[in-house]
Amino acid sequence: QLLSYINANAIENVVFVSADIHGTVVNNLQYQTSAGGAQINTNAFDISTGSVAVTSPLGPRLAQALPSNLQPVYQSSSRPQKDLLLEQAVSVQLGNYGYSPIGLQDAPFANRVEVLAPTAGNGSPYFVGHTFGWTKFAIDQATQKLTVTTYGVDLYNSSDLTNNPNNVINRQPEIMSQFRITPAGFTPPTATPIMPTATNGTPTATTVIPSPSVMPTVTGTQQPVFIPLVMR
Repeated sequence: QLLSYINANAIENVVFVSADIHGTVVNNLQYQTSAGGAQINTNAFDISTGSVAVTSPLGPRLAQALPSNLQPVYQSSSRPQKDLLLEQAVSVQLGNYGYSPIGLQDAPFANRVEVLAPTAGNGSPYFVGHTFGWTKFAIDQATQKLTVTTYGVDLYNSSDLTNNPNNVINRQPEIMSQFRITPAGFTPPTATPIMPTATNGTPTATTVIPSPSVMPTVTGTQQPVFIPLVMR
């Protein structure tokens, strides 16, 4: 009902933020009006953010369900390649149920999405399952573009922390995923013309561009709407 309401009222720029799957997964949202019915696209998407520490991170947990012929491939892969492998495996299962694959490439607003990191073949911007970290949401004041950045450090366990604490403590967070979305329905503020009077009394035309600190605030449904969810 919530997604159909969003569609029926043409509400744009809705972002659902969920958690508790112990990994970062991004996907556009669809819904059905009846069991087994066609999937209906929306202009909303969901990002499930990862955890800063947990005993059962998403990547290794999902890997246990990989078929036996893919287990050696997974075990010998680098962290970015493991993410790609699991993203593809999960997307196949989603397709079997009629859902779109992980990511925003099939979203109705895909042309407004710009992937910033990682580079092609070096991981996934929409699946991060082998790090501990967090996700930052930043909205540019002038353009209202939303940049979603996921940071992380390599996984570690209690044994790693006990046997080599300095190695764990000194790990520096890196950008694992980053993408930017241009909002729908937003018109950037235009320059404001003013007509000051010169010393001789003759008006002179001058154009003043407002600084970011005085940019008008966008109201209504143009600004991204964040809806937090916790999956249990």
